Amino acid sequence: MFQDSFTKPNPYWSLNAADTSKVSVENGNFVVKVLAPGQQRTELYHGDVYDDANVYVTVRSADTDKPDQSERGGGFLEKG
Repeated sequence: MFQDSFTKPNPYWSLNAADTSKVSVENGNFVVKVLAPGQQRTELYHGDVYDDANVYVTVRSADTDKPDQSERGGGFLEKG
């Protein structure tokens, strides 16, 4: 079973900063901070590949007074 508790950086996640965002491991969370409105960041896990998986993820976003202008989510690639 694969589980990342984010207690320390995992080399299969990119922690490289970009012009529009930065990522970090903080308090057991993988944190993505977008630095400007209208920007996004895509992160891919470059570790193991599984033939069959159940995936559970929790996505939290900052409070905002304009939720219609806020986007968040997760995606998964299927091995073909």
